Amino acid sequence: MSEGESEGATGREIWIEKYRPETLEDVHGQDDIVDRLRSYIAQDDLPHLLFSGPAGVGKCVTGETPVLTNRGIERIGEVVGEVDGFEDPDSGVEVLTFRDDGSFEFTTPSHVFGKTTDDLVRVTTRDGNDLTVTPEHRLLTVAHGGLEWVRAGDLDAGTRVVRPRRTPLPEGDGRLDWIGAMDGDRTVVHVTESFAADHDIPAEENYVGKKKRAVAGFRRGESDAAIADAAGTTKKTVRSYRRNLDVVVDEPSTVCSLSYLRGLDVPRNELRTHVTAVQYVTRNNQRSDPITPPWELTPALASFVGLAVSEARIDGGRVKFYNTDTGLLDRFETIAESVFGLEPREGTQDDVPYRELYTRTLTHFLEACFDVGTGTAGIGSTLVRADEASRAAFLRAVFDAEAHVTEHGIIELTQKDEHLVTLLSYLLSGFGIPSRRKRERKTPTNGSGTAREYHTLYVSSARHLERFAEYVGFTLDGKADRLAANAARDPNPNDDTVPTQAAVDTLCERLYLTKSDYVPDSLNPESPGRERYLDCVDTLVDAATARLDDAQRTLERIDELGADLDAVTAIPATWVGARGELEPIETRRSLAEQVGVRSDRLLEYADGRRTPGSDRTVELLDQLHEESVDIDVEHVRATLRNAIETLGVPYAHVADGTDMHGTDVRSLLDGGNDLGSLTRFRTIADRVRSIASGLPSAEVLDALATLHTLTDADLYFDEVESVDPVDEPRRVYDLTVPGTRNYVAGGVPSVMHNTTCATAIAREIYGDDWRGNFLELNASDQRGIDVVRDRIKNFARSSFGGFDYRVIFLDEADSLCVPPGTEVVTGYPSSPEVKPIEEVADDGEPIPSVDFETNEIQSDKGTLVDSGVADFFEIELEDGRTILASLTHPFFVVDEDGRLVEKELRDLSPGDEIADFRDDIGVSQCEICDAWTAGRFCSVDCKDEGHSRDMLGENNPMHGTTWSDERRRKIVEKLSDGRFAGENNPNYGGEYHGVHVWEMDNETVERIRETISEMRSGTPWEEWVVDADPEQVKEKIGDSSAEWWASLDDEEKATVIRKRVESTDYPVCDISGDDNPMRDPEIAQKVSDALQGHEPTGGNVRHSDELGHLVRSDWEYEVGKALQDAGIDYEYEPSFELSESVYHPDFLVGDTIIEVKGLAELWGQTEKVEEFLDTYGDEYTFVVVGDGDLPHHEHYERAEFEPAVLSDGGLRAVQTAEISRIDYSHRGEAYNISMEGTPNFMLANGILTHNTSDAQSALRRTMEQFADNTRFILSCNYSSRIIDPIQSRCAVFRFSPLPDEAIAAQAREIAEAEGIEMTEDGLDALVYAAGGDMRRVINTLQAAATTGELVDEEAVYTVTSTARPEEIESMVEAAIAGDFPRARSTLETLLVDSGMAGGDVIDQLHRSAWEFDLDERRTVQLMERLGEADYRITEGANERVQLEAMLAALALDDDAAQDG
Repeated sequence: MSEGESEGATGREIWIEKYRPETLEDVHGQDDIVDRLRSYIAQDDLPHLLFSGPAGVGKCVTGETPVLTNRGIERIGEVVGEVDGFEDPDSGVEVLTFRDDGSFEFTTPSHVFGKTTDDLVRVTTRDGNDLTVTPEHRLLTVAHGGLEWVRAGDLDAGTRVVRPRRTPLPEGDGRLDWIGAMDGDRTVVHVTESFAADHDIPAEENYVGKKKRAVAGFRRGESDAAIADAAGTTKKTVRSYRRNLDVVVDEPSTVCSLSYLRGLDVPRNELRTHVTAVQYVTRNNQRSDPITPPWELTPALASFVGLAVSEARIDGGRVKFYNTDTGLLDRFETIAESVFGLEPREGTQDDVPYRELYTRTLTHFLEACFDVGTGTAGIGSTLVRADEASRAAFLRAVFDAEAHVTEHGIIELTQKDEHLVTLLSYLLSGFGIPSRRKRERKTPTNGSGTAREYHTLYVSSARHLERFAEYVGFTLDGKADRLAANAARDPNPNDDTVPTQAAVDTLCERLYLTKSDYVPDSLNPESPGRERYLDCVDTLVDAATARLDDAQRTLERIDELGADLDAVTAIPATWVGARGELEPIETRRSLAEQVGVRSDRLLEYADGRRTPGSDRTVELLDQLHEESVDIDVEHVRATLRNAIETLGVPYAHVADGTDMHGTDVRSLLDGGNDLGSLTRFRTIADRVRSIASGLPSAEVLDALATLHTLTDADLYFDEVESVDPVDEPRRVYDLTVPGTRNYVAGGVPSVMHNTTCATAIAREIYGDDWRGNFLELNASDQRGIDVVRDRIKNFARSSFGGFDYRVIFLDEADSLCVPPGTEVVTGYPSSPEVKPIEEVADDGEPIPSVDFETNEIQSDKGTLVDSGVADFFEIELEDGRTILASLTHPFFVVDEDGRLVEKELRDLSPGDEIADFRDDIGVSQCEICDAWTAGRFCSVDCKDEGHSRDMLGENNPMHGTTWSDERRRKIVEKLSDGRFAGENNPNYGGEYHGVHVWEMDNETVERIRETISEMRSGTPWEEWVVDADPEQVKEKIGDSSAEWWASLDDEEKATVIRKRVESTDYPVCDISGDDNPMRDPEIAQKVSDALQGHEPTGGNVRHSDELGHLVRSDWEYEVGKALQDAGIDYEYEPSFELSESVYHPDFLVGDTIIEVKGLAELWGQTEKVEEFLDTYGDEYTFVVVGDGDLPHHEHYERAEFEPAVLSDGGLRAVQTAEISRIDYSHRGEAYNISMEGTPNFMLANGILTHNTSDAQSALRRTMEQFADNTRFILSCNYSSRIIDPIQSRCAVFRFSPLPDEAIAAQAREIAEAEGIEMTEDGLDALVYAAGGDMRRVINTLQAAATTGELVDEEAVYTVTSTARPEEIESMVEAAIAGDFPRARSTLETLLVDSGMAGGDVIDQLHRSAWEFDLDERRTVQLMERLGEADYRITEGANERVQLEAMLAALALDDDAAQDG
């Protein structure tokens, strides 16, 4: 990572989350608390706990998702059950999981999980998988980097997801448990006479229902009346039973109910001998034909089931098998006779032959044993557990009956039952045959000709067809021939591909293997055929493994070469010492004959004028010292040369890091070296050793493991087609699989990740069993009374074993907050106000919120919540607005559907955008002081100043006008009729001395109203404000209109008509006299009602140049303008043919009609709209803007309509603001608002944020209710914020500020882990600034690290705005010494230059007071003054004034002491 990247990462990551303690061992500086906790745990006596002091789960799928278990294919919702949170799984259940070595095995899950959520996505794939999962749910994918778990929310179209190519299926024993599966009361069993006699089966077992009770009474000799009363029937019915009795009541019955047989507890083998048939009996004792019950699943029975589920109509007691192939009809008939003892009836329907069996016994048997026709969770689980021959027989029967081979060589099977297609997909995968599926509208092959939605399964690719032919095949000749022909084709590599693996390049580069030797260039460079590519990769893996073995052997050989290397590298030195022995002439003559070198040349060797080559040197030394050890230079050369060649290392790489070139290395190892080069053999040997030992690097081993998994695992790779959000909430489920953390599930088998949940305290208490006994909730994640009543209660009530109690951990109960001074929007949406959050009423007041269903602002009510103390971070938005909030405080982001989604501050980063309602709520910054306000100005003072500015200079309409005093006097007299003349004028003398409106009482207001009314034409107030008689107004309107119309000549009338009725299709007539429609009282009333509340629009039928078309009202213009401003295309007044007319609605936007109408009844076309909706209602959405009485699909009032309702499915578009930075700010008091309705409110700057709610009282009641089996651990900053009834039920742990030693140790650990250089004075400053708060240490260290490479004293004091201790002490000493000016100057430096807040100065003074060099009296004096200043500042007094007053008081105290 580059330096820049590292800095960016540091800025994005929040260290207090990264370094949060995970175990009790990680808790620093709280040894006593840790010891107490461990003591509770050791004694198994854990009470409720309350942690207070400085504050330092779900990846799921929906319930219909199939999952492969040892019991078969089951819906995960049935496997998990209706649990809430983590629970233990059913005993004995196992799921198929993918192991790290690439194998699959069945494993017992440790826990199951369930919850309800509305945060879901739908993932569809090429092979037909259709999964609805939470965005956090991970699927196993393959990319260039190998296998990787990817969140569903992060999947993209084209991502390759992993499927097992050959799915191991659970093993069964082949037994059919029809005894346990069929209805015990509705099924009777026929047994042998000997069995009936041996077990004395009573006669009544031959019947069901009331008749069964009656026969029992007959056998016991009861009266008809007693029998009728016991059976709940009439005596007449009992007598009828007696007359028609067809058994001897005193003899054993050879027929009994299945329930009775179960109760006998007879071994299965004995039952097989004596059970002859089973029979289904209806409630009225009507019996279906019996069948011979099969005891095992055989290939013949599996084939029958396959034919029945594929092409038979199974309805009630009928199995009607249709097919045009005689062979399949005969097979169905033969198996029915041989397996069940049934003889089918033959027939033809719509020219399609069939074989029919009619017995409810058979259909009930198929339902009970094979889930046929039930739609139950098993989805054919008996067949999944069958032996291979039976599974193949079932598949063969289904594909014989339903499938065909297309001309393109694809096996295609279409079925209406999607569960059957899922079963087929898994069974095929059990044979290593991948399949694909999709939904289609098709005509079935049984000849019925009805098109409907079907599920189609496909098997393609020559390799897969060949495998299908081998393991399943067709028995029908035509299909078998087409299959064989297509399976024999050359496979298309693009049918089954895999992404090329970066690990291939890693191995080749790091192990000096030539890639093209293993992976041909002819393969697709991005997505080659899976089988061929993985074969190549497998060869590469073998070569890489061999290369690593070679590296190990090379190291051994280099070590063995040690003595020879020592000898060879010592030759030059030995020669220098021995060459003088050549000087005697006799020696030279003797050697000259032996080595073939002239005597004079030997003399040159002796005196150093020449140096022999390395080989000659060894030869001469051997002759001179016959007793010396043999030196084999060639052996050293050959060993090193062979090592380099074995490792495949280029000579140039061997030379890297030495003073040699590759050619030098090659020359040295080829022989003929000069004597001096022999020392380089050691260098080469060291390089070979280094290269060989470096080959098995972590990167190489990781790459090898990646490729090994891919080549050894029998995997197949699907492809994501789409990932879309799901709107409605759903129940979701998951499984926890220890170790592997995954399971196989989906419509086509795929590998999915499971849920994990971890918390240190649970492990301390429960060890490996912590998951089932621990529920962790976070107050900022799980808000409101629902948490207390639902999550906690459900968990506490659920069954568990092995422990006396469970633990519920409620964390951060008081940390969802903002600091005091944070301004929020209160009041009603129509008249918002802005005030500091701490001024929100404790008993509630109106506060606007946003409706999550529409994103519209609505009226709501909220109350103030005191949240104690929290650490605050400052968010700065791109436009300069800032927000202070705690880390867990949620804001809102807008998802792809335009919906508001919570996101905590700690999960936000620069660049993220949060919801902004500034423009919608009507807040802005004051034009004078920039404070946030609901109008132009935030106060009367700012308003006065603003208006004064508005009237300055040329903005004043009277600018340039000069009035004499006399003129002013006359104007006043005229306006006031003398009432405000002279001193009566409240502005007399130039200064207002009257009464402001907001100061007037009711009497004064009424008097002014009367005065104004009289000034206005003398009409009394009551008459002036009340509307005139409507009837008179209507009459006057009609008369005046008639008079005006009569006054016009013909040309003027024509002009008026032309202007007023352009583009209309109706005439305007004379409305004088009786023609005046207003004379009709009903019409006049309608007009009056229509006009009520609407402003007159004037000439509104006109052509709008701006819009480019005619508009018939200002209202139509508004809608058209809004659509065009939003960039939405529309058609104005489109034509729709009706039965007797043409309808022209106002706007057509896609498939949405917009009709703008003020009063539907006046318009008179309601019948047209009704006919339009009858004719076109399924194709178009009809939206009415205005009168809701007009028929419609959607309705909006004029003020409600926005173009966003068209583009966002009814959701109003929400503006967002981008975050530019997030920095730690300070620690201080915290507040929030508890809302009654929707859980959100707006800050004064328009940013939407989440509220909190107080459920402590409900929590206390819940703690009492479940005290016997549940322990609660509550975590908060201030125990005083927890109500007394809860505190009294808990063992309270008050975490004190951490000691300096613990803080320093943690700071050093973090600095070392992050690679930060920190000086000792920097560490001391960090400890001092932290004040015992570990989180402040971590935040400060992160902030200081971003200012430079070195964290020193200066950096710490700068980022924390903390004064140095000596500065604080100097200021206090100056004040106490009576030098107030110097003390005040130091205070000015702290407040202005250091940027400290007054409260921070108070805190530092308080923390350091006892460390100053002051006597005890002076220290007590200082503490007294500190307390007084702190109180006044808290109450709102000016910080600087109070601090200066404190210093002055200290100085005066000193003077008084001296005077005394």
